[in-house]
Amino acid sequence: MGPAILLVLVLLRSLYELPLSFPRLAERDQQYLLWLAALALAIGCALPAALMYWVQTRASESLKDRERFQVPQATSDGGDVPDQHASEAKQLWKYECDQMARRNDNIALQMNFYGLFATLAVALGAVLLLGRAPLLRYDGSLDAIGAVALAATTAAVICFLGDAGQAVFRLARRDVSARMFAWATRRFVIIVTRAILLAVLLHVDIGAPGPRQPWYFWVLAGASIAIVGEHAATAVSERISRAFGLPPPAQAPGEDLRQIQGLNEQAIQRLQEEGVDSVEALAFHSIPRLFLSTPFVLHQLCDWQDQALLLARVGPEVTKRCRDQLFVRGATELRRLARAHVEPPMPADQVEALARLLGLESAFQVQSFLDQLARDPLTGRLEAHRRALPFKGQHTSPAR
Repeated sequence: MGPAILLVLVLLRSLYELPLSFPRLAERDQQYLLWLAALALAIGCALPAALMYWVQTRASESLKDRERFQVPQATSDGGDVPDQHASEAKQLWKYECDQMARRNDNIALQMNFYGLFATLAVALGAVLLLGRAPLLRYDGSLDAIGAVALAATTAAVICFLGDAGQAVFRLARRDVSARMFAWATRRFVIIVTRAILLAVLLHVDIGAPGPRQPWYFWVLAGASIAIVGEHAATAVSERISRAFGLPPPAQAPGEDLRQIQGLNEQAIQRLQEEGVDSVEALAFHSIPRLFLSTPFVLHQLCDWQDQALLLARVGPEVTKRCRDQLFVRGATELRRLARAHVEPPMPADQVEALARLLGLESAFQVQSFLDQLARDPLTGRLEAHRRALPFKGQHTSPAR
């Protein structure tokens, strides 16, 4: 509370110094100018916090609505899903529903952090600019502090408007995450810092006589950093690495997720926000958590994890042969095939053909593989989630 009160006092002092920049105006016109500047300053400084509060309220309502989804006990045809696996799937769903309230608190915390940084950046920039208003020259040029403040404030405003537009778009899809606002806060701080450094480097004539750059030059400099600064920094770092013979960067996160059929770039980026950046991560992630935290359909998520489990179990080459020769799309279909041939055992010629398909060397290895796959609890729970239908029920969040 103390820094907020100090900030308000500094703003008021800067506002009352504003009419001194226009001594030729009448006293009444100076008062109008003061009130208009105060209103514009109040709206501009309060906009980030107010918008983040509105987004937080709407996001909380949508996430609470998502919390009431539950999955009933799954029933299966022909015993494909054992009772133990179906019970484990239901317990996992209940656990993720109970954890949803804590994840909502984390989302609200990240929103508050972003709103705080944006409000402080805009307010501090306004204070510095208003304080430098009496020093504004007739040619429209600013001194060093004013130039840096104008460039940084412009970058902060443009970056905030872009992030706010993305947040409103995501909110329309009932899709927000804590990592989304954490990345936005990181990007906001980096862009404002780059704008400050660029303005300092460009203002090489600090304290030197002669003409200086007009105020709109620093507006364009800050806007350029906010719009293309991140891409330009990436391109420059890649060129520097190639010039010095440094090794290329490792495989980008989420690159191997392109092996999953039905996953596009937008879905891959959304899964990365939940920490799913590889096939292994998708194969062993919690389906209820992904369903409660993302806008994807339950059966769509189950299909993606089904393919990821098959890739994780047998590798990409065997997965391709299974799809081409056995018409098996995922691990659950291969599990049904295994359960059908465990009892009674497969004929010798089929065992030999399956060994060649899976890259195994003996009938014992084939039988061991089928036994383990038939009793695999991960695939069994996935099958239970895939056969269940979500419904809106009554759910009580844990006491906090």
